[in-house]
Amino acid sequence: MRHLETSMTQKLINMVNAKQDFTVDIIESKKRYVVSNRELYKGTNPSIEPDLIVEVNEALNNKERFDSLGGWLDKDTGIYYLDLNDHYHDLEVALSVAKSNNQLAIYDKVEGKVITVI
Repeated sequence: MRHLETSMTQKLINMVNAKQDFTVDIIESKKRYVVSNRELYKGTNPSIEPDLIVEVNEALNNKERFDSLGGWLDKDTGIYYLDLNDHYHDLEVALSVAKSNNQLAIYDKVEGKVITVI
């Protein structure tokens, strides 16, 4: 029996369509705080976005611009976000960048938790 390998792009699209929370490094980063830099998707049904798989594939192959790709479901609103992210060592810098980008939250990779931007 032949075994088919699922591509990383397809694995990520599967997580997006299931509205799972995740962060996947595009480049290896030891920086702790994840801040959205560019929105790829915002809405309630990512499975109906036909070009999303192309955008995810391009992001994974563009290793110079962003540190990671991440998805997050806001359980209060039902809105799912898929973003390209930058990572930071310093919490204050990460929060400042997030505020200037009008972000709702950042992610702490060490603690594994969402930090609300005030």
